[in-house]
Amino acid sequence: MKNFGDTLYVFDFGKNIAGVCNLIAIGPAGTRVTMKHGEFTYADGRVNMSNVDIYYNPMPEREMQTDTYYMKGGCVETYTPSFTYHGFRYVEVAFSKPVKLTRESVRAHFTHTDLERVGSFECSNELLNRIYSATCLTYLDNLVSIPTDCPQREKNGWTADANLAIDVALLNYDGFGFYEKWVGDMIDSQAPDGNLPGIVPTAGWGYEDWIGPVWASAFFMIPDALECYSGDITAIERIYPVCEAYLAYLGRRLDEDGTVTYGIGDWVYYDTPTPTDYSTTLFYYHQNVLMARFSELLGKESAPYSAKAAYLKDLVNRKYFDEENCIYANGSQAAEAMALMLGVVPEEYCAKVAANLNQSIVDNNYYLDFGSVGSKFVPRVLADYGYAETVYTMMTREEIPSWGAWLNQGLTTLAERWALDMVKFRDSSANHVFLGDISAWMTNYLAGIRYDENDRGFRHIVIKPHVVGDLEWVSATYHSVKGEIAVSWHREGDKVHLKVSIPANTTATVCCPDGDYEVGGGQHQYSYYYNNILN
Repeated sequence: MKNFGDTLYVFDFGKNIAGVCNLIAIGPAGTRVTMKHGEFTYADGRVNMSNVDIYYNPMPEREMQTDTYYMKGGCVETYTPSFTYHGFRYVEVAFSKPVKLTRESVRAHFTHTDLERVGSFECSNELLNRIYSATCLTYLDNLVSIPTDCPQREKNGWTADANLAIDVALLNYDGFGFYEKWVGDMIDSQAPDGNLPGIVPTAGWGYEDWIGPVWASAFFMIPDALECYSGDITAIERIYPVCEAYLAYLGRRLDEDGTVTYGIGDWVYYDTPTPTDYSTTLFYYHQNVLMARFSELLGKESAPYSAKAAYLKDLVNRKYFDEENCIYANGSQAAEAMALMLGVVPEEYCAKVAANLNQSIVDNNYYLDFGSVGSKFVPRVLADYGYAETVYTMMTREEIPSWGAWLNQGLTTLAERWALDMVKFRDSSANHVFLGDISAWMTNYLAGIRYDENDRGFRHIVIKPHVVGDLEWVSATYHSVKGEIAVSWHREGDKVHLKVSIPANTTATVCCPDGDYEVGGGQHQYSYYYNNILN
């Protein structure tokens, strides 16, 4: 606590949370009390609201993230606001008359939807542990009835934000019921013409063309993810008519190339943009791929969607692929990763495109240069094609742009943009989860816990850990729908010792440098020489 006389106090709760404050004080009758909540402070210690109220025009006694209370006087009074919550680390408490407060006078209550924790990750690199913890805190801060973009300003259910964070969500929390409820909100949000909004739920905003199909892909990808993790196709059954109507809507908006190109793409990129027409066409392709799969699962006609996907794949390669240099679109990190991740690259070019992506990061001194979509796709693609070492070097950078830079500059949650100076950052929140898939990457790639794409719901499990950089050990757990999966490894000289626990009544493929091992439920141990590890 820091006081500015006896009418103004600022409390620092140490972490950026979502919730409300409880005030306990004694003061004169009629004293006006305001509690202003923010994520930053000025140099003098006062709360800085410039990144929160930038788009808000305050009205008298209606300031952004500010609760107001009038004291009745004569006794100890307790005030906690109802029917609201804020995003904040700091609260500035101001009185119209002198009132004495202590550190115990104001308490912060962390508020979020109550989901059971089902995952954990730890390793020998403390920066990665801090990034992982900050990601989980950010996720919970944005889990208040719906998955939101930020808890302090919009509190909107932006679809791409939730989509990009779905692996963070399901690897760490039992969110099946939560997202199945949100799928119901998705269904309710569809416009009569088939269009889908970029926020769910909505009172009528979010259908504009500037948002577009990349954001609407959440309507396909989140139900697909729920089936990946649970093996249950209920969400796919429920969303199918919505996706069917949306693709029909897009079919009425095709340009001369037979695609759609409007909307947001790799949002909040650091320096290099990725062409939106390219990104949108890729995600339109992926929607048709998923719709063909959904149709097959449900016993419906899949041929029209498969045919459209094949056409769009060919279009992407004709229009955006430089075969000679193996570069997609403008060659940005996100552009190369999107093509690989979504499966449009012809097989004979995959290795070269991945090598180009890797080289672009190496040439950038291992610094990232992508936005929201790239933050999920780039690390995964690099590791899949043998460049996990590059990901590790990139993710352990501590200067802007990096995850570490946020934490080293005092943030306890993930930011909305890579830049942190208050000029460039002024219209951004310090509590956004959509750049946080790197923490899911830690579980999927450093620990190596993954579902089998061909046998979903963790009936068959893939264990493929990556031993990289200066990491000495990794330990992770995931309580899947089939039971708890646990993986740990540590180095001992030139050797790596791997321990794996597989749930009963499941099978697993454990991938080691000397070969793959097919195992059943139980405890399994392996040792191998580090120099033989293939990333």
